[in-house]
Order: sequence, then C-alpha cells, then structure tokens
Amino acid sequence: MREVRLRISWDGASVERSGRLLLAEHELLAEVDTVRIRLPYASIHGADLRLSTLTIFADRATIAASDSDRLQSFRIALCARACALPELTVGLRALGSHRGGDPDLQGRFFAPLLAARRRLEGQDTVEWRLAAFDADDLRRQTMETLREMVAEFVPNRAPARRSLEAQVLDEAEPLLNAMDALGEAAYLVRSADDARSYLCWRSWAARARDVFVQADRCWMAVWPLLAGSPTLRRRGWSGRGAPGRGSAGGAIALAAGLVQTLGR
Repeated sequence: MREVRLRISWDGASVERSGRLLLAEHELLAEVDTVRIRLPYASIHGADLRLSTLTIFADRATIAASDSDRLQSFRIALCARACALPELTVGLRALGSHRGGDPDLQGRFFAPLLAARRRLEGQDTVEWRLAAFDADDLRRQTMETLREMVAEFVPNRAPARRSLEAQVLDEAEPLLNAMDALGEAAYLVRSADDARSYLCWRSWAARARDVFVQADRCWMAVWPLLAGSPTLRRRGWSGRGAPGRGSAGGAIALAAGLVQTLGR
C-alpha cells in the first residue's frame, strides 16, 4: 500500500509521516524514508479499522495507517497472511497405515475430521472457518461413530457391549477433551477485540492441530479393543490389531480403503 500516512510506535519511540506498507511472504514491512520496519506475521496480534484508520498491533510496535482508500482491502489481505490455515493432517499417523487396522473402520472414524478439514480449507474468513470446523459437531459425530462401531461388533450381548463401550469411550476421553478445548478457543476468537483477534486465531489453530493428534492416538488405542471382538476376529484380525491371516489381501484392502477415504 503506497503513500499512506503512518504513525509508528516502536520500542518507545514514535514517528508520524508518509510511508508505505507492504505485505511480503512472511512479514509486514513498514517503510518511512530509508527506514524499514519488519513485523513477522506471527508477531502481529490483530488489526482494527475504524474512522478511516487501520491500526496494526504487534509485539513491539503499533502502526496506524490513514489517508488511503485501500485500507479495508489491505486489512483483509493482512488477515489472510497472519491467520493462515494450519497444516492439520500431519498428526494422522495411523490413517492409511497397516498398524491402524481395518481400512473401512479407519475411514469411518476419521471421516468427520477429514470432511471438516475440507470445509475449513474452502473458507476465506475466520468466522466461516470456525463454523466449518465446529467442535460440538465433531464431538457428536465422534461419539456416534464409536458407539455405532461397538454396537455393530457386539450386537447381541448387552453386558459385553456395555463393557466394550465403556473401554472405548475411556480411551476417547483425551480426544473429546481436545475437542472441548477447541470449542473454548473458538469462543475466544469470536469474542476477542480486533487488537487480539490474530492471537486468538493462532491459539485456535494450535487446538485444531491437537485434535488431529489426539484422534490419531485415540484410534490406535480403540482399534485393538474393537479388533478383539468376535466379529473382527472372524474377519482375520487379532486382538493386537494385526491380520491373523491373509496379510497380502489385508494390505490391498487397506490401500483401497485409504484411497476411498481421502477421495470423499
């Protein structure tokens, strides 16, 4: 953004004169005469646009820009960089792995998370991203999926079904807690003032990454419990989660199931 009126406060010093604001790949640049101030996007706490002045709040600086008709578009572009989408699926080590067990069950368990991630990536604004990756919906779908699996594999023995469900939900507790923390972080993003909105978004993003990590750990704990059921034993899976027979066929099915899961 060229030739705007800038008021910059930096480490106790301040200056006010015409200058430029530029959005580089990893940082915001403020240029006044021959002086260039660099603010990494991760250091920016938020930005507030009111009364024709855009104020940017950072760790060591506050920059107020005015006298430009491009302040709103600049604020949107700054938010897109400072509130970039996190890489979420790096925490999913079980998905698609042989040790993760039956590919169909993997797909069913991880499907709500993967669908939410796809919705998240299709949104441009922070508010719509939060709605696309809703913690309450994920929690409800996860509980329903786990209960459906238990009922499917222990259909006619109520005591055994209740026992297995209790064990499964106990293993799922860290994941459910992570989803609750994600919901609390979303509330803080929605209620934050503009001066801290980017900070709150980054906290939410960290919680979202943790949900994927906990989902991976949850499945690796839940799968052996399901694999010990008579139904899955008849399919050739052992209580440790490895196929009892037909390893080559199991590997082929696993690969096919993963392709279907990621392609949905």
